Amino acid sequence: MAVVVLVPNAAAASAHLSAVSLAVTHDTDQPSLEARECTPVLGVDPDTLDFGEVPLYQEALREFLLTNEQPDPTCELMIVDIQMESGTDAFAIQDPPYPPILIYPGLPVSIRVRFVPTRVGLLTGVIAIGWYDPPNIPPSWGRVRLLGEGVGATGAENSTWGSIKQLFR
Repeated sequence: MAVVVLVPNAAAASAHLSAVSLAVTHDTDQPSLEARECTPVLGVDPDTLDFGEVPLYQEALREFLLTNEQPDPTCELMIVDIQMESGTDAFAIQDPPYPPILIYPGLPVSIRVRFVPTRVGLLTGVIAIGWYDPPNIPPSWGRVRLLGEGVGATGAENSTWGSIKQLFR
């Protein structure tokens, strides 16, 4: 079987039409041609990363997976951007992959996020993931919510001097 993928031109892309894959079977007496619509779907698991309570200036790591939920193995999904959309500097994408990233069904991509609180209290952020099915459709955006709470130590460690000492440990 041979597979040919047809992608939309600029006019089709502006109408948000998907790519089509053609499967040609010629290993029987009756060759056949089958057209399948190829519409990848971004999956994000989990869609919220909760770091819980983390002591000031300590590091916590979590990860989420990006998947292509389309069952057709010839249907690729392209990640074109991964960025911090909002939030505090306490969150960062660790070793961010460099787009474009192709994701095929059944082959997830793991993204690690770091949280280092520098103040006490609830901190939030959002990571935005731009993706499309190649090559001409404007990106769609998926998002991952980030939650974490910076907690101080008790007693003398909760003083300004205690916070300064934490920096040099």
